[in-house]
Amino acid sequence: MQHTKYFIEGQEAAHKGSIRACRYKSDANQGEWFAGYDSVSRDYAVFKILPSPGPVTIADLDPAYVGNLSQCEAKAITLKNKDRQGNYVVYSLVDGKPYIYKGLDEK
Repeated sequence: MQHTKYFIEGQEAAHKGSIRACRYKSDANQGEWFAGYDSVSRDYAVFKILPSPGPVTIADLDPAYVGNLSQCEAKAITLKNKDRQGNYVVYSLVDGKPYIYKGLDEK
């Protein structure tokens, strides 16, 4: 199944954590954009945790990426490889807790 560029742009905006607002005027283009935006899972998000003096909550952070668990794990690894000093954590947006990744050698 092929998707239009509007659908793909909607998906990209959702993954970036953008608000649900479209720049297109045509109803057909808006429909495709919103369909792409709404197709993205919002169960998990990748956050960059900055050193701070007090406790940090999810409400204080802007997501670097939003998606399902496997997408967020992959994106967190990619972001950590690009930014070695960054501390990227995958959070569950359902319960607000950090997801603890267990590698293949851990049980």
